[in-house]
Amino acid sequence: MDDSHVPTREEVKAAQPTLELLETKLAGLLEMAEDMRTRIALHKAWAAPVRRVPEDLLSMVFLECALDEWKSPLVLGAVCRRWRGVMLNTPRAWALVQITAKSPLLHPKLLDLWLSRCGALRLHISLPPLVPPATVATITRHTKTSNVFRFSTIQDVFDACSQN
Repeated sequence: MDDSHVPTREEVKAAQPTLELLETKLAGLLEMAEDMRTRIALHKAWAAPVRRVPEDLLSMVFLECALDEWKSPLVLGAVCRRWRGVMLNTPRAWALVQITAKSPLLHPKLLDLWLSRCGALRLHISLPPLVPPATVATITRHTKTSNVFRFSTIQDVFDACSQN
């Protein structure tokens, strides 16, 4: 068939089932291609280098983050299920608390949960001069299960943690 040929109505009608079949196959192939793109993206995510980092090394990185920013366990634990598990199994990262006069107060239940995650490790807590009684009561409950409890400046906290 040359390019100048205009098909007749009968030719168009005869070609219609073939065109519909080809369009159906094309739609199926496009759907398969999209499914493959999705699967490839998932596999790439699983192959990311950070997924191959051993949990003990992640724990060390998380501890360094906690030394730099005491609230980092909340952020790091929210990244993914694996990081949350590693963070929950890194009690030293939870043993640091710095509450300043300018920082928003932690709800006593959150503070209680936070301190319970450090287990029997020594707590390093920095508090402003005026602390609400509920916060003091929560901290006092955890002094019974901790080896040592010390109020200090944040610099003392960092110095003590780097020695341990």
